[in-house]
Amino acid sequence: MRSVLLDRLSREFGQPCRGVSRQDASAYFGIHVPAAATDAGVALSVDLSNFGDLALVTAADGGTECALTEAERRIIESALSDLGYVRVPQRLLLRPYDGVSGLAGWYPEVDWDGSPNDPVTWETRFFSYL
Repeated sequence: MRSVLLDRLSREFGQPCRGVSRQDASAYFGIHVPAAATDAGVALSVDLSNFGDLALVTAADGGTECALTEAERRIIESALSDLGYVRVPQRLLLRPYDGVSGLAGWYPEVDWDGSPNDPVTWETRFFSYL
């Protein structure tokens, strides 16, 4: 399915998109839509979760949700929907993780070098490297 999605987004955006398989992550595959293919000139990342048929669309360079044009949103959501995926708005995923797994315990408040870690969110649970 991921190659079907990759081919479709490449065709719909009129530019070759790049697929990236992931290991040790909550997302198993990502698709990079080049900046030259978007109206805003911002590269996009479409990530597919290992948990359910969830997808996340963000700006590829910073991982933040970006403003898609209505046409771009329709292209991505239609391609995802046709393959059984649901796009989850990042604003929902940035809520603190309060699920039943012990995920939060794996992420100390301070990293090994003394720098603070970001709080564990639902995005961590479904789309981040673990």
